[in-house]
Amino acid sequence: PRHRMNLSVVWDVPVGRDKAFGGSLPAAVDAVIGGWELAGNYRYESGQYLRFNAMIAPAEAPKVLGNVGAGNHWFDTTGFRTLPAFTRRANPWQYDGLKGPNYKNVDLALAKRVRLRGTSRLNFRIEAYNLLNNMNWAMPNTNITQSSFGQVLNQADAYFGRQLQYTLRIEF
Repeated sequence: PRHRMNLSVVWDVPVGRDKAFGGSLPAAVDAVIGGWELAGNYRYESGQYLRFNAMIAPAEAPKVLGNVGAGNHWFDTTGFRTLPAFTRRANPWQYDGLKGPNYKNVDLALAKRVRLRGTSRLNFRIEAYNLLNNMNWAMPNTNITQSSFGQVLNQADAYFGRQLQYTLRIEF
């Protein structure tokens, strides 16, 4: 991707013993409302340039349509044709401004720490990957010999819908 942005934040909620609010809470109440931590990550990537193999292609960049799914095209494919056999490549590898879909994702984690005896603690953590359950699409097909040329039919590699993960751990 040409541009990538990652924003991460960790917030230790200031409620409970040894915190800004509720410093004098009874131990039972502190075990419930104190010791929380919230962490999040936002990731954005601009679309990658589309790369084309040898074909007869328009001189100007094709119009970006931005449609996804079967029967819909990401870019205008009307100016493209297959190259006759034994003909040298004359088309550009890529066009400025003709890029694939962007990638956006939000992950969030909520953790709770409870003091046990001495230095031991109980940690509970729930993590939500792809919290907003957004769909991130793969690159459009740029192979002119395939019927899906110019279409985006798949989700991005190694990308899944919302996933939750729970952890319970005793530290001593």
